[in-house]
Amino acid sequence: MRDYHWKTAAINELSLAFSVKDEELSTAVFRLLQEAADDRHTVNQLRNELLSAEAARLATEAPLWNDARIVRCAFVGRPPEEVRRLALLLAKGHKTIALLGVSGKQARLFFACTQDLTIDMAALLRDTCATFGGGGGGQPHLAQGGGFPGDKLNEALDFAYDALARG
Repeated sequence: MRDYHWKTAAINELSLAFSVKDEELSTAVFRLLQEAADDRHTVNQLRNELLSAEAARLATEAPLWNDARIVRCAFVGRPPEEVRRLALLLAKGHKTIALLGVSGKQARLFFACTQDLTIDMAALLRDTCATFGGGGGGQPHLAQGGGFPGDKLNEALDFAYDALARG
């Protein structure tokens, strides 16, 4: 009996909240779940479009070095996975190097370059992280790491930029 009462109370509460009759509740819930899924899909699509536009803008504004563009950006409070995706988008371009980082308690670095460049981003990242007390690795065209204090992020990006310039 207790089980019946709490389930009936829950159905009545939810029906009231959704402004539907109790027999229409499951249909309303499934409709809202589908709308939420559609909205998530749309948000992800728009987020990807924004990242693509941001990557294009950053590449256009980046200074030239040896006929390549170097995008150097430090982000605060941005999700690391989003910054990694931005680095990947920049690496799809032409003669572009991405030196991106996220500060926080610990810094996170994402270094990438396009396939038409022969720079070893993994070596550059390892040297940079080791200099500041962190670590990392990756492939020649995409590397990530960190583990050093977040307040050293700009210093680390400058170090990597200067290492490229010394080449």
